Amino acid sequence: MEAAHSPATPAPQKRRSRFLLVFGVLWPCFTLILEWSTRACASQYFDPLPTWTHLLLTGLVPLACWLARRNEDEGTTPAWQRAALGAAWVVASFYLFCFWGLTLLAGFGVVFSIMLLATGGSLMFFLLPLATLGPFWGWVSLWKANRRLGPAPDASVWNRQASAWGALAALLLLPAAEMPLWLTRTAAVRYEKAPAPEKAGWMSMLRTPGGEKILRGMAYGGTQAAGSPGEWIMSGRTGVRGWDMAGLSLPSETAQALYYRVHGRLHSDLPPPKKLSVLDMERGRWLPSELTESFDWDDQRGGDVVGARIRGLRMESSRMDWHLDTPTRLGYGEWTLVFHNSRGDAQEARCQILLPPGGFVSRLTLWVNGEPREAAFSTQAKVKAAYREVVVRQRRDPVLVNMTGPDRVMCQCFPVPANGDMQIRIGITAPLADAGLRMPVFLERNFAVPDSSRHAVWVQSARDFTSSDPRPPVREAGQLTWRHDLSDNDLKDLVFRFPDDTPLPEAVWCADPWPQQGRPGYFSGAWRTVTDSAPKSLIVVVDTSLALRPRAGDISRAISTLAEKAPVTVLACTDSGWEEIPWEKSAQEWSGATFLGGRNNAPALEEALNRARSSGGAVVWLHGPQPFEFEKHTGLEQIMERSVTPPVLHACALVHGPNRLLERLHRHRALQPSGRCADETELLSHMRRITGQTARRRLEIARQEAQPAGERVWDHLARLGVFQEVLAASQGPLPDPAPMSLLAASYQLVTPLSGAVVLETEEQYKRAGLEPVDPNSTPQIPRIIVPEPSRLLLLFLACSLMLCRRRRHSV
Repeated sequence: MEAAHSPATPAPQKRRSRFLLVFGVLWPCFTLILEWSTRACASQYFDPLPTWTHLLLTGLVPLACWLARRNEDEGTTPAWQRAALGAAWVVASFYLFCFWGLTLLAGFGVVFSIMLLATGGSLMFFLLPLATLGPFWGWVSLWKANRRLGPAPDASVWNRQASAWGALAALLLLPAAEMPLWLTRTAAVRYEKAPAPEKAGWMSMLRTPGGEKILRGMAYGGTQAAGSPGEWIMSGRTGVRGWDMAGLSLPSETAQALYYRVHGRLHSDLPPPKKLSVLDMERGRWLPSELTESFDWDDQRGGDVVGARIRGLRMESSRMDWHLDTPTRLGYGEWTLVFHNSRGDAQEARCQILLPPGGFVSRLTLWVNGEPREAAFSTQAKVKAAYREVVVRQRRDPVLVNMTGPDRVMCQCFPVPANGDMQIRIGITAPLADAGLRMPVFLERNFAVPDSSRHAVWVQSARDFTSSDPRPPVREAGQLTWRHDLSDNDLKDLVFRFPDDTPLPEAVWCADPWPQQGRPGYFSGAWRTVTDSAPKSLIVVVDTSLALRPRAGDISRAISTLAEKAPVTVLACTDSGWEEIPWEKSAQEWSGATFLGGRNNAPALEEALNRARSSGGAVVWLHGPQPFEFEKHTGLEQIMERSVTPPVLHACALVHGPNRLLERLHRHRALQPSGRCADETELLSHMRRITGQTARRRLEIARQEAQPAGERVWDHLARLGVFQEVLAASQGPLPDPAPMSLLAASYQLVTPLSGAVVLETEEQYKRAGLEPVDPNSTPQIPRIIVPEPSRLLLLFLACSLMLCRRRRHSV
């Protein structure tokens, strides 16, 4: 009898490792998620995840541990899982080497943070040391997983050596991931030191993908953290001897200018790297600091630079009130701004404002304890000194306005109180040129303007006027008024005009509002039609920065318009300087790769002025922003300063923004700014004026002893006359600017030689040697007067009585 066979006893199933689940999968994932969301290590020590490649490589560690745990009961381990384990082992070893010093500190930190947590401390103080231990536990888990590997499915070379191939792949990928960061740093330093012919090559390298973030980090500065694990190791901060990294760094100011030249935008247009501040940890916040949207510090307070956006500072409200005067074609407006600071410490609000073409500041007001205080006008040096004395030492309430360039003023006010508001008012007088009256706009600012913010705009006039907005004005009490709420972008395009058939008086006049002995007591104005003479030749300098790419077609048509009346040479700005190109290039050829980064316009302008001196021609500069002084403009200024008859430089802004080069050239009379060429129509109109194809109307103002003939008008005529007088004097040789500065101050004007400042107390004014103006002497927006019903009735009765008497006499 055959023995009965007992059923085979199944082999006991291996229990999956909980150690791999906790320490190899969950803990490394927790570390990756915390660092990616808070950037805690990146803000203090080094950035362990600077690129997506680093993130994917570190993600191999929990993935390999999870696969090893899942296949523990399979008996064999596929080759691709062995390769993943080999690659993860190299990655874990690399990061453990980076973190070994921090790991030792984290071990003590866990114990210490448990004690703090027991006494009510922040949970974040406990989580950060735990996360720092992630690389260590990942490395231990991979070591354990390798020991628990099953045999290979077969004896092929690939199966036996899969782990080695995976490790080799990781050894190649880690340096490859670091390479763009090192190339960016090297190219940035080499670019600054390279001669002009070699700069274009280094610039092309800087524009390769992958380097934007590291260059932006160099531009922001303000941190000692390394940019990548490789930089952390090479700098010697892991305990082993490293390289000297000083040769691969740039001052933040230099890096900011370089960032603009590479990418064509300011570094502050994008947020700095995320940072988890100690203050946020103390408050128990889990989310990154608000520094991701703006700066947390302000090293430009009281200075002459607007600087980057300040966290918590914003424009709370904006109101503009304008009156348009027909006889003088002048407008006067008041821009009332309220700033809000949501932080716990006081901040300074700073901005550069682009005024209407030909405009100037004629009033400045600050609200102190709810009461409006008027400004004192004096020399720029004197008002700046008074402002800085109060801001830096006394930390009280001043506001300062100075002229920085053509149609540009810098406004700064301090303090915007903690969790409070600050209100200022800027009065602006501006001529309505043939192109009309444009609204003032921000060129740069260190405060936010929320998307939901609106500018409340009111415009009034006794005569008909039109606007670029389709909504028509409303007739009210014999006057026309226009009122709407506009966004920041809508405000830039808004323009008001009088109809072309609006009659103009032959002459206008006003009495001197601030008469002095020995000075004529009247100002007279007469309208003249002026036609510029066509130049012998024209040299057109084209700014080929990225910001002008949308205007490529307008540039081509503008050059064609100029070429109708004069020979044209075109110089295009490039990374290495300039190049001459045929003016016949079409808009199609101008677009694309022609417009890149942010180009330095100074070399092309210098070459153009040199050529114009020889040919007797003029220079037309079609430009956008130039937010940095890339170099000293010695040769350029020498030509404009020393030439007996320097070539005329027509500066046409196609895209608006800060322009340090324009500010530098503003003191030279040869510079003829065009105002705003915001669209093709205005640009071509200005090109025709340059070549003498069209005429323009100009109000010529003069002083007179006796009362002039003509129509009497408001005293803004006097302000415009004095402003033009001081501006002309400032643009020529002026051995002693004091008389002109005092003249401008006496008429309450902000000019290149004078400024305005509001202080809080009379004692501060006396200490600074200043005196605020009389509120009754400041310009005002004329009010619309609606006659009362009783007055209308009396007027009707009087007219009726006169009519009856006339009929009786006729009988």
